[in-house]
Amino acid sequence: VAPATWQGVVREFRSASLVVTNRLHCMVFSFHAGVPVVPLRNREKVAGVCKDAELTCWVDGIAELTPEKTLACIADREAILAKMRVYLGKVGKLPISP
Repeated sequence: VAPATWQGVVREFRSASLVVTNRLHCMVFSFHAGVPVVPLRNREKVAGVCKDAELTCWVDGIAELTPEKTLACIADREAILAKMRVYLGKVGKLPISP
């Protein structure tokens, strides 16, 4: 059963070690859950967040997500989370659009 609220989704994400996604909303949930995300940059919005957040662990195609790449991203967990926290702090200060 899917959680009824976005906060419930974030709680569910917290049980993951790593999230791999090509969807913007999944990235947002991962950022709020504090779970390292490995974006698949085959969508413009995801590629934009990667650039804006200065993420260094990503793939352009699913074939690039090898076991070695996955383990390297898991090993780089703290650096990924640090970039995510900085980005959340930056976007949290932006004015809300009407």
